[in-house]
Amino acid sequence: MTPVESPRRAPFALAGVALLLLACSVQKIWSADIWWQLATGRWIVENGRLPSTDVFSFTAAGHEWIELRWVYCVLAYLGWELGGPGLLITLQVLALAATFVLLAWPWRAVVGTTAGALALGMGVAGAMSRFSVRPELTTYLLIAVFLKVFGARSCRRDGSGAGNRALWLLPLLQIIWVSAHTMFIFGPLLAWLAFACDAMSRIADRVGSASGNPPRPNAPLINLSLLLTAAATTAACLLNPYGLRGALFPFLLLREMGKDHILGRTITEFLSPLQSGLRWSEDMYVAALLAGMCLATFMLNRRRFNLFRFAFWAACLYLAVMAVRNQALLAIASTWATLGNLRDLHAALARQPIERRGSPGASVAGRLAVTLGLLAAAWYVASDRFFVRQSAPRRFGVGVVEWFTPRQAVEFLRTARPKGNLLHSMDDGAYFSWALRDLYPVCVDGRLEVYGGQTLAEYLNNHADWRGYVEKHSINTLVLERRFFEPIIPQVAASRGWKLVHLDPRDLIFVRDIPEHAELIARNRIEPSAPWTPRTVEPDERPTGWRRWLGSVELPWHDLELAQNFIWLDSLRNAAVLLTRCVERFPENEQAEQLLRCIRLSEEGVSPQGPAGPAARASPATRVWAAGVVGESLIRSGRPREAVVVLRDGVAADPSNVAFHRAVASLSTSLGDFAAAREHLEAVLALRPGDAEARRGLELLRGRQP
Repeated sequence: MTPVESPRRAPFALAGVALLLLACSVQKIWSADIWWQLATGRWIVENGRLPSTDVFSFTAAGHEWIELRWVYCVLAYLGWELGGPGLLITLQVLALAATFVLLAWPWRAVVGTTAGALALGMGVAGAMSRFSVRPELTTYLLIAVFLKVFGARSCRRDGSGAGNRALWLLPLLQIIWVSAHTMFIFGPLLAWLAFACDAMSRIADRVGSASGNPPRPNAPLINLSLLLTAAATTAACLLNPYGLRGALFPFLLLREMGKDHILGRTITEFLSPLQSGLRWSEDMYVAALLAGMCLATFMLNRRRFNLFRFAFWAACLYLAVMAVRNQALLAIASTWATLGNLRDLHAALARQPIERRGSPGASVAGRLAVTLGLLAAAWYVASDRFFVRQSAPRRFGVGVVEWFTPRQAVEFLRTARPKGNLLHSMDDGAYFSWALRDLYPVCVDGRLEVYGGQTLAEYLNNHADWRGYVEKHSINTLVLERRFFEPIIPQVAASRGWKLVHLDPRDLIFVRDIPEHAELIARNRIEPSAPWTPRTVEPDERPTGWRRWLGSVELPWHDLELAQNFIWLDSLRNAAVLLTRCVERFPENEQAEQLLRCIRLSEEGVSPQGPAGPAARASPATRVWAAGVVGESLIRSGRPREAVVVLRDGVAADPSNVAFHRAVASLSTSLGDFAAAREHLEAVLALRPGDAEARRGLELLRGRQP
C-alpha cells in the first residue's frame, strides 16, 4: 500500500468499515441512563416546562436540577412513543454513520487506501464503548460538523477559510448543542482553537516573509470571520433556559470527574485508564493503538504540520487519559487527524518518482489483509463474542436487553405494592423513575449532578451502615441488585426484621416485617434453604433463530446469576441445581464450572475432577474468585471444615494470595489443626516478611500440638 493509490481500488475495505459500523451501532438498548432520560422527557412533555428542582427522588427532593439535555430527553421520549426502541436504535445508527462520514469526507482522497480504511475502521472499533442511545451522540455528530467546517478550510495557510459561509451555521448549531448534551463546550473550544491556530499560522507567515521566505499575499494577521464565529459560538452557549449557570455547567461536571470528588473515585467511567488495577478491554487497546498511529503520522508529516489538527487531538488525548468515558473522543479525534495527515502525505508522495511509491503487490496484500480484518471484527462484534468476553450487557440487535433491567422486580412491586421508601441500586433507580413513577420516588438514579457529593457519598457508603441508612430515610422495602449490594445481602437475610419476598437473577426484594406487610409476607415469603420453585417460566439462554445461524454466543445470565444470588443467601444446594443445568448448557463457562466445582468440593472433601478436569481448564483468577465466593458462604453457614477445603483450592490456584492463607490459618486454628495454621502463616511471612499479624499468630501457636 502507498498513500497515492486510488480509493476506487479498495471498495471491499470500505464495505468492511460499513459492516463494522453496523455491528457496533445496531445494539439493543442496555444503558440504564436511557430510562431516566425518557422519564425526564415524559415529565417535560406532560408539564409543558423544564424542571428546576428534583421531582423523581426522596433523597434529593427540592435540590436544584439543571437539565441541559432537555432537547435530547424530549426527542428520545417522543421517538420512544412513536416507534419504541427500534426507532431510537435506527436514529442511533444514522447519527453514528453521519458522524464518521463527516469525519472522513474532507479526506476522501485517502479513505479508500489501505491505511485510510484501517484508520477509519479502528476509529469505529475504538469508539464503540460509547455507542448507545445517549445524548453523547449529539456531541459526536456536532464535533464532526465543526471539524468538517474548520479542519478542511479554516486553518489553511492560504486563507481560504475567510469567506466560508458555513461558519455562520455553527452558532445556530451551538444553540441546539447546549440544550442536548453537557459536552457542548467542545463547540466554543473548537472555534477558538481554529481562530488561534489560524492566527499563529499567519504570524508565522509574516515572520517567514521577513526572513526572506515567500509571503502570503494580502493576508491580515486576524481572520475576522473566524473571530466572529468563535465569539458568536461562545455567546450561543448562554441561550439556554438556565443562562450563565447552564453555560458554566460543564465545569461542574469536570470537577466531579476529579480525584478529589467521590464520583471521580468510585464511578468506573470517571476513572483514568492508567489507574492501577483497571482492566483494559479490546476496544481500549484499539483506541490506544490508533492514537499511536496518529502520532506517527504527525511525525511523518512534520514538514506539513497542521497545528489545529494536532491541538484538537492532544486535547482529546488529555481527556482520555483523565477518564475512561472520553475514550470515544480520542478515537474520533485520532481518526480525523490520521486521515488528514495521510491526505497530506498522499499529496507529497504524489510528487515523488513512480519508482519510490511502493510495490503494487504489497498494496494488494495490504488491502486484502485490512478487508479480512474488518470483516472478522464485524462478525466478532455482531455475534456478541466481544461483549460476552467482556461480560458486558450489550447485545447485537433491536430491542432492549431485558435481563439487564429490573423488569421482574417492577412487576412484583406493581402487584404486591409494598410500603415505600425503596432502597435500590443506581441503575435500578433509573428504570424505576420510568416504570414506577406513579408508585414510588427513587432513592438515587443516574442524574449524579442533582444529588451532590454529600448525598452520593452517603448512598455509596451505605454498605458500612445500611441499617442506619434505611432508618434515616424511612425505607421499608429493599430492592437489592446483587452486583451492587453483595456485602449486605447476607446481613439482611440474617436479620429478623426483614423478609425475602422476591428473587430473580438480578434482584432480591426484602420487606420490613411490619403489620402493613403481614399479608404480603404470608403470600410471597421465600425460604432460601427450601428447594427452589420458580414463579415464572425459566428461559433457555442459548441463542436461537438468526442468532444461532450467525454463530452468536450468550452468557448463562439466568441460571448463573440466580445461582450466585442463592450463594449469597447461603443456599448452596439450590445454587448447585442451577449451576448443574448451566454447565450442561454452557460447558465452556468457567464461572459456572468453578462455582459448581467448589460446591461439590465442599460436599465431598476432595476434588471431584482430576488434573484434566475443570481446575486445569479454568484461569487462576476464576478459581480464586469461585473459591472465595463459596468459601465465604460456608463460613457464614458455620461450616469451617468445608470452607478450609474450598479455600485451600483457592490457595492452590494462587499461592501468593495472602488473604486466603490468612483465612485458612484462622479456620485451621479454630478447628485445632495447628500444623496447617502454622503452614499458612509461614506462607504469609514468606510473601510479606514484615507482617506483624502473621508473626503474632505464630507466637500464639508455639508449643501447641497439632
